[in-house]
Amino acid sequence: MQSLSGCSKRTTRSGIRKMFNMTYGMENIVSFAVGEPDFSAAPRIVEAANKCNMEGFTKYTPNAGLLPLREKIAVTLKENNCAIDPEKEIIVTAGGMEALLITMMVLIDPGEEVIIAEPYWANYPEQVKIVEGIPKTVKVTEEDGFVYNPVVLRKAISPKTKVILLNS
Repeated sequence: MQSLSGCSKRTTRSGIRKMFNMTYGMENIVSFAVGEPDFSAAPRIVEAANKCNMEGFTKYTPNAGLLPLREKIAVTLKENNCAIDPEKEIIVTAGGMEALLITMMVLIDPGEEVIIAEPYWANYPEQVKIVEGIPKTVKVTEEDGFVYNPVVLRKAISPKTKVILLNS
């Protein structure tokens, strides 16, 4: 039997997944575990997905996602004063955690720090560890609206700091 990779050894099992697994299949549970909504997709979304399936749109897409979707995302971003090139600057992922992990893989080299607001989603530090970065937490408080206090944040920045994770 082969031993686990260094990557596996650097990460901690998710307490959130443990809670999810404990309550899986139980009735009348309000779960705060994996951020899953307690409602089904809107009928129009289900209909659109079924239509795509029936029309054969069931194959792999380009790595960055379908260009028409990226173009629609770019339009929405532009409406919010953020001009982005959909062909070069937008990647569609299966979820936020995948997007963050890809971002960490692209930006972080071993030993570089990622500042994370505390409290935080439990997976953030683990993703930093996967890429051999150093998670560095900075407490955010209710008094500050749970956003970084600029004075406290400046003190946390070091020459090893590469990324400051913003979470809303």
